[in-house]
Amino acid sequence: MPTSRLSPKGQLTIPKAVQKKIGLHPGDLVSYEIENGHLTISRAGALDKEFHDAISPTLTEWDSQEDHEAFDAL
Repeated sequence: MPTSRLSPKGQLTIPKAVQKKIGLHPGDLVSYEIENGHLTISRAGALDKEFHDAISPTLTEWDSQEDHEAFDAL
C-alpha cells in the first residue's frame, strides 16, 4: 500500500501509482469523503466539477479568518 507524509502546510503528494490507478492528471479536481474516521480521495467527475464551479462564487461569506481557523482545526 503506497503512503504519503503530510507536509507542514497540510499537503499530501499522491503517489504516481495511485494517480494512474484512478486516472488522475495534473489540474484534475479531487474530492474527499470522510466516514467513520476513514478518508476516501477520488478524482472528481465532470458533474462534481460543474457543481464546484457553480457554487464556489457563492461561498464568499465562508471565507473569514475564523472560518479558516475552524476548518484547519478539523
